[in-house]
Amino acid sequence: MSTGVDEDSLIEAICVCDRERARLDAMTVDRVYALWCRQKQRFGDLFTVESVIEELRLARNVPRGWSIDTVETTIFLSEHMPGVLECMHAGQVDLFHASKIREVFESFPEELITTADTRITERLQDKGRPRDWVRYLRRLADRLDPAAKEVRIAAARAARYVSFQDDEDGTGTLFARLPSEDLAACETRIDAIARSLRHQGDPRTLDQLRADTITDLITGRNQHTGVRVVVNVQVPLGVALDMSEEYCRVTGYGEIPAHTARAMLTDPRNTVRKILTDPDTGVIRGLGRRRYRPSTRQRDYIRLRDHHCRVPGCCRPIQEIDHAQAWADNGHTNTADLQGLRKLDHKLKSAPGWHYRLDHHTSELEITTPTGRTYRSGTE
Repeated sequence: MSTGVDEDSLIEAICVCDRERARLDAMTVDRVYALWCRQKQRFGDLFTVESVIEELRLARNVPRGWSIDTVETTIFLSEHMPGVLECMHAGQVDLFHASKIREVFESFPEELITTADTRITERLQDKGRPRDWVRYLRRLADRLDPAAKEVRIAAARAARYVSFQDDEDGTGTLFARLPSEDLAACETRIDAIARSLRHQGDPRTLDQLRADTITDLITGRNQHTGVRVVVNVQVPLGVALDMSEEYCRVTGYGEIPAHTARAMLTDPRNTVRKILTDPDTGVIRGLGRRRYRPSTRQRDYIRLRDHHCRVPGCCRPIQEIDHAQAWADNGHTNTADLQGLRKLDHKLKSAPGWHYRLDHHTSELEITTPTGRTYRSGTE
């Protein structure tokens, strides 16, 4: 189908739709809040929220979780964050992204919520929404109340769980919420076993092998012994010298308390690689060689530096190590020209009109799309 307009105009038209959707979300918030206020007069505080949630679920024919999120976000924005609500009316943030604000700040004291409302509003009006929205909100929350970070991480670690879901098609979903260090160890071991079996000629796909390996390990059908698992932990120098209690980071995952990192490093049952980082910049050092395939040390360095796919806004795990400047175009196999990508983004890099450039000084990735638009990673 031809629309008679160029690609950049199509992208802009889609963005206009997003802004209109945000304005419609703001209108929904206004009306849900009005409904809540009226029912509060009728029921008092006893049944108001539950009544509105159930009424909206029935009227809109949506899952109960959606209805809960809409009502809770509506009340929070309307009573605590007028600036963000104003941004919604201006089309700068939609209800989904506003709900993430509530999730991060709803437990904060009123004065800090007010400050957060001001900061977020200024950010949205000045630069627009950051690509990594939740990370931006977390960083803002940590700056406003550093003590809350400890409580947040401790609560998240305490809320670990496993759930099972029947997908009604002969399969089901196993979901586990685990501490970062355990999750990293699980992923590394499962991936190592799957790749080992693949190298031995197993005809199953890697995804099938990973799924079957989880079943083998949990049920005891096959323990897959003999596979070495290494978990990388980035440790600020002050923590390594017992001079500070800064948070450490499990490569590819999240932050962990200093005492947890120390316990991992001293436990003889663990195979943990300690990566010392600069206390001010967090920078690590690495080596490079001039050959096409990156060395094991270079691959490890890139995974430690990038944490996840470098494409702006993408938080998927790194699947492939790629030359930012293609080897055929005089690219170099050194850490300044290597980047971690997921498979889809690596393939897209070779598509006509897509151009990737890695800044050697800041390690930020700049992408220019076929429409001529440019996006950078690492910018908020």
